[in-house]
Amino acid sequence: MFTQTEYINGWLVYSLAAIVGLGCWWYLLTTIPGRFLRLPLLDLMAGLLLMPWFSAEDSQFLAPAWLIAGSEGFFEGPGAFWRAGKPLLFALGLGLAIGIAAEVIRSLRGRNTTKARVHAAARASH
Repeated sequence: MFTQTEYINGWLVYSLAAIVGLGCWWYLLTTIPGRFLRLPLLDLMAGLLLMPWFSAEDSQFLAPAWLIAGSEGFFEGPGAFWRAGKPLLFALGLGLAIGIAAEVIRSLRGRNTTKARVHAAARASH
């Protein structure tokens, strides 16, 4: 197994790689025409990359949940996928819900400021 220092170094490298990956994902999302999809998709990817789970049933060490769910599902069968798959799907759903809520709030705020500018311009012209 790993020493505590190797474990922390591994998480440090993974975290930095995940941040770079999210930055690249954000840059790719700027090219899609549907602006309303950007934030939910970014939150979905953040939930996928950043959700940890226990690496084994009797282990205290954590690993990326997508890696645990994928490897257990592939090597031990579909039933084993759900040990890390349930919390991963919960994190993905939560990230998607937060992204959609944030996009709705941003949309409503944008409409209010646009209406306020139109009314202010109409009042100023009289």
